[in-house]
Amino acid sequence: MAIAKASHCSELELAASITDASVQSVSGKSADVSEAWTRLNRLVSETSAAGFSELALEASLALGEIEIGIGKVSTGRARLEALQKESANDGMLLVSLKAATALRSIHGAGN
Repeated sequence: MAIAKASHCSELELAASITDASVQSVSGKSADVSEAWTRLNRLVSETSAAGFSELALEASLALGEIEIGIGKVSTGRARLEALQKESANDGMLLVSLKAATALRSIHGAGN
């Protein structure tokens, strides 16, 4: 994060913040997961407002994965399904594939 902030490149800072929140969300601590979810919601808005659509999609992907992890399966599924379609339509195929993979893991778990 320090290197991203020192770069004064807002896109790099936002990308690092998304990665940081994603890592924080897997700590297993409910306070960390809650904070990461809040940060990612904010980051979706910030990246969209700044015109960084791919970063907004990445933040939304992380949110969907967190929602599934904390038991909000229907919310996470809906987010990931919408994300998969939106990212495919926008030509962001890697994000679309990641969303599809996350959705398959839900279906594989029987949810």
